[in-house]
Amino acid sequence: MVSMNDVCKLYVATFNRAPDAAGLSYWVNNSGLSIEGIAQSFFDQPET
Repeated sequence: MVSMNDVCKLYVATFNRAPDAAGLSYWVNNSGLSIEGIAQSFFDQPET
């Protein structure tokens, strides 16, 4: 199970800012991805 804390750390490390509440909730509760899958999705974004 992916924790909010893990996603927050990953988000800050990747984007240098905190995630918004709705986005954080999506990644933790609805994405169905592992922390590795979430990380890959972050790195696939144009912003990164």
